[in-house]
Amino acid sequence: MKHLALLAFLLALAAGCGGGGGGSELSKSEYQKEVQAVGKTLSTSIDDLGSAVSGSGDLEEAAGQIDALQEALKGAADDLAELEPPSDVESAHDKLVEGIRGFADGLDDLESAMADGDVDEIQKFQTDFASSDAVQKISDATEELGEKGYKIG
Repeated sequence: MKHLALLAFLLALAAGCGGGGGGSELSKSEYQKEVQAVGKTLSTSIDDLGSAVSGSGDLEEAAGQIDALQEALKGAADDLAELEPPSDVESAHDKLVEGIRGFADGLDDLESAMADGDVDEIQKFQTDFASSDAVQKISDATEELGEKGYKIG
């Protein structure tokens, strides 16, 4: 389904979140590793959602997976927020955290549409969400990190 492809694309953009705690500023290499680690966790959550839809084709069942995805996104944002990024990417890091949190919150509408089996609302979500503030923040952060030579995806 197109909306699942969009979610997978957005998570690929957001594939940077990290475990680990605060403390001293991370090196570029350390930061990249932390960001990539949570990206893998998020990919698993997206795969679970995709399996729920493609396996049964049941949108209501898949809607139940949205909660797990939201929790994974919120956990990733919290993990990221605890990191001390290199100073040259602090602004991008903050945008990424805000974008991922906004992404998680924005999935409420998708969950409702899927639970109701409302294909029109699912398509509307896809259109609206693709241009949302959360997606823009993730995109901007990812672009900024890439321009500074960071490989997070």
